[in-house]
Amino acid sequence: MKPKSKFNLFLGTALVMAFSATAVHAATSTKSATGTDLTVLGAWDVLPTSADIATWTAGSLGTGLTAATNVSWSGIAISGALSNIDVSGAGSITLGSSGVTLSGGQTLSVADAIVLGSSQIWSIADVTASSAADATFSGIISGAFGLTKSGAGTLTLSGSSNYSGLTTVSVGTLRLNNARTMNGAITVNTGATLTLESNSSGGYFQPTSLDVNNATVNSVVTAANRYHGIYTTALNITGTSTISTPIFISKTGITGETLTITVGSGATGTISGTVLNHPDTTGGSLVKAGSGTLTLTGTTQASGNSTTLTGNVTINGGTLNVGGTVNSTSPTVTAIGNMTTTGRTITVNSGATLAFTGSDAVGQYNYKTPVMLIADGGIITRISSANTFNSIGDVTLKNGGYLRTTNGNASTVGSFGLNGNVTVSGTSGSFIDTLSGQTTNSYINLGTTAGATTFDVAATGDATADLTVSAVLGDKVLGGAAGLIKSGAGKMVVSSANTYSGGTTLRAGTLVAKNSSAFGSSGTITVNDTSTGTNNTSLLIDATSAGITISRAITVANLGTGTATIGSSTTSGSNQAIFSGAVTINKDVTLAGGAAGDRTQFSGGITGTGNVTISGSNRIIFLSTANSYSGTTAIRGWPGATWKRSPSACRRRCKRTT
Repeated sequence: MKPKSKFNLFLGTALVMAFSATAVHAATSTKSATGTDLTVLGAWDVLPTSADIATWTAGSLGTGLTAATNVSWSGIAISGALSNIDVSGAGSITLGSSGVTLSGGQTLSVADAIVLGSSQIWSIADVTASSAADATFSGIISGAFGLTKSGAGTLTLSGSSNYSGLTTVSVGTLRLNNARTMNGAITVNTGATLTLESNSSGGYFQPTSLDVNNATVNSVVTAANRYHGIYTTALNITGTSTISTPIFISKTGITGETLTITVGSGATGTISGTVLNHPDTTGGSLVKAGSGTLTLTGTTQASGNSTTLTGNVTINGGTLNVGGTVNSTSPTVTAIGNMTTTGRTITVNSGATLAFTGSDAVGQYNYKTPVMLIADGGIITRISSANTFNSIGDVTLKNGGYLRTTNGNASTVGSFGLNGNVTVSGTSGSFIDTLSGQTTNSYINLGTTAGATTFDVAATGDATADLTVSAVLGDKVLGGAAGLIKSGAGKMVVSSANTYSGGTTLRAGTLVAKNSSAFGSSGTITVNDTSTGTNNTSLLIDATSAGITISRAITVANLGTGTATIGSSTTSGSNQAIFSGAVTINKDVTLAGGAAGDRTQFSGGITGTGNVTISGSNRIIFLSTANSYSGTTAIRGWPGATWKRSPSACRRRCKRTT
């Protein structure tokens, strides 16, 4: 058998290639100037298949087009047409990886259902030169793939889209109209906009997560009394991003869900839409994560929306700013939720900050919210601006937590109105202080309905103090005497020049003054009350840094079974710790001296029926005013201890004890 010649092999190959070329359609199929049925050849130069891009050019028919049966195309490309393009019909259009490209001067409107056959890009030019829709798809969009919106134009999806892939808005605007069942994640990138539009049936949008990267999310309500917004459990923000649509934390039939908003390093996110519960549910909580700053300012609630957030808020990192002005005695709608809900907590963890930026952001000046603020190693503060003020309720400080004041409103309206009480716990001391340089009316107005604020300070094991107060404590807002009650076994150290005038009560534990006005401008200091029980009490001056004189009158009540001590906790130096006011003792009291060189002086006279024990290795000085207490005087540590007295300082007998 003769072998085939090279010529025969070449000829055979050429014939096969020629046959193959005629059997495969072109990459593009161009819409003709006639024919409205897109499923038949008469409408095209070549009937498009899944391998082809359905293409419109300047001479292509645009109006009255139909796809009554299902078709499959690689994509759609429009560079022009005889008119705006509209497609309708009962069929579906499956689009492949070529997606949609609209670059010509005509708009595109498709009412058929769309099936995403693969992940794809829809590039929509701004052919209207306005914010109006350049391309609209009103049918259901389904499929397991993602869609990327590019191009400077506006793409509107107005059907109930339920495709599950990632939606990315890279450029321009993606408008979702009544897309209540969107199942996948959404990412909005730099400079792009996601617009949520609620029509007559209302709508909230349900991405599994929403990433807003230096971009904008807004909403348009086109029908009255309809709830609208975003429902998701994960919102991630980078860059400088704004979200003006309401945020739902729960949805129909599901309660107690958690929305986590993560703001990246160096990022600032602003949400001006209100944080809501769905109309059919309750509960739901909010978590702020990430080291960036999130600002909430939404304080309005459109008809048809449910109540604002009623669950707990946790701030795990960065700063959460709470803006808006509510100024209400029933603040059910605030930027941080419903402030009338009993049992709610707002917790600021270590490394995080809660800052109030609006005046009366969570209620009127005299409103005591039942919502507990907790600084668990974090900071609760204000962002100072002219004539602003914030009222708060009960506060818990623990593990190094701070309540920090800034410049306040006026001479009778400070930085914070503390309409509740303060609880201190944890394993390290906490603080109430003032931001450096913020000294204009930067005080705290005390006062509850009982007329005094209780500082319940537990023993945390901190050797310095369990609570250190350096911010000024004043009277009630707009006047009215307020007092201070110290309870709990821990130590509270006060170094501020306080102006409250309603008196000071030491119920339990240790209360230390490091300022001559630490215990207010007037009012008696009462040691022990009906709630003292078995607790010990110690009222002390720390004159380590400077001499301190407490001029308030002191009464030690014959209540409680623990010990009562008045004196000095000075650790070094030769400064004097002076009690110049009258001291009345109706139970046994120990007078305690400080460290070497300290001089602890009682110059206002001591009266009452209790016995006095002088302890410590340094001097206790009775000066000027004669003492008239009827009990005995015992000096512990003599002869190491010394004491100096004026005439009648020891009215009865003094004895040495071991």
